[in-house]
Amino acid sequence: MLSFSATLILGFALASMYVKPNERDILSLFGLIFPYVYFFGLVVIPLAYKRHKITFLIGLALLIFGLKPLLSYVKPGLSSTNERSDIQVLTYNAMMGRRFVDKHHKVSEDRLTLLSDLMLQDPYPDVICIQEANQLVRDAYLAELTDYKYVHHASMRAAMIISKYPIIDKGQVDFGQKVNSCLWADVLVKDDTVRIYSLHLESNRLSESSYGFLAKESYEPIEAISGIKDLIVKYPLYAGKRAHQAERVKEHMNHSPYPIIVCGDFNDPPMSYTYKTIKKDLNDTFLDNGSGFGTTWIGAIPMLRIDYIFASDELDNIGFFCLESDLSDHYPVKASFKINE
Repeated sequence: MLSFSATLILGFALASMYVKPNERDILSLFGLIFPYVYFFGLVVIPLAYKRHKITFLIGLALLIFGLKPLLSYVKPGLSSTNERSDIQVLTYNAMMGRRFVDKHHKVSEDRLTLLSDLMLQDPYPDVICIQEANQLVRDAYLAELTDYKYVHHASMRAAMIISKYPIIDKGQVDFGQKVNSCLWADVLVKDDTVRIYSLHLESNRLSESSYGFLAKESYEPIEAISGIKDLIVKYPLYAGKRAHQAERVKEHMNHSPYPIIVCGDFNDPPMSYTYKTIKKDLNDTFLDNGSGFGTTWIGAIPMLRIDYIFASDELDNIGFFCLESDLSDHYPVKASFKINE
C-alpha cells in the first residue's frame, strides 16, 4: 500500500509540469514538494518488488523519468569559471528593502555596505535585475552602484533593470499590478544586442503569520499549522495566475529579434507548468553550470528554487553562482555568458 501511494503521488508530481493549473487544481502542490516525493519513492517503491510487481515496475519507470527533473533541484559538480565573459547578469528579489533598515526603521549604513559588497562580488555583474524594487530599493542600489548609468524601472514597487551597458530600447509586459511585473530591456553589448527580462510572477499572498513561519521568522505551533493551511489553500489559486502570466511572457519572448536572457522570481519550482512554459527553447543556467542544492529562497521549505536565469542558445553560459545573503528572503543568482559569433 505504501509503495502504491508513493507511486501515485510521484506520478501526480511529475504530471504537474505538463498540466496547466487552475484555481481549484491541487496538482501543482505535488510539484511543489517533488524532491521529497521523489526521495520517498526511492525508498519505498523497491519494497513492492516481490509482492506487487506492476506497482514496482510503474514506480521504477517514474523514478527513472524523474531523475532528470531532480537535477533541477540538486546537481553534482563544481560551480566556477575562469573564462572571460561578454556579459554578467545578476537577479535578486530585494524584498522591498525591508532588511535594509534597522530596528528603528531607518536605513542602516552597515546593511547598505553589505549590499554593495554583495552586488560587486567578482565576477562583477554588468546588468542587475531586481524584483520588489520600491523607492527605498531604487535609491539604495543607485547610490551604492554608481557605475550603472542605465535604469529601467516602470513603477515604484515593481521590477527594475540597471545596466553598465547602454539600454537602447525598453518596455514591459503589463500584468495590471504594482508589484508583480515583467520588464524588458534591449542592452547593447559591444556590437551585439541582448534582450534582458526581469520578471516577478504572481505571489502566493500568504498571511503575515504564515509568512513568518515559512520564512523561519517564527516557530509557534499555531503559526506553523496556519502557514501550511494557508499554503495549501492559496498555492493552487496563484499557481494558475502564474501559469497565465508565464504564457503572456513567453509569447512576448517569441517575438524578440535578439538573443534573450530571462531573470527573475517565478514563485514556482522547476517542477511546474510555469517553469516549463518559460524555459521552453531556453537554457537553465543552473543546469548548465550550477552545483549542489539549487535553493534560492530562505524559508522553512528546503531546496526551494524559485529564482532563475535562462538564456538563448546564442549565449554560451560559462558560469553560474548563487550568493548567500540575509539582505532578503531570496538569494541573489548570477550567470556569465559569451556571445556566440
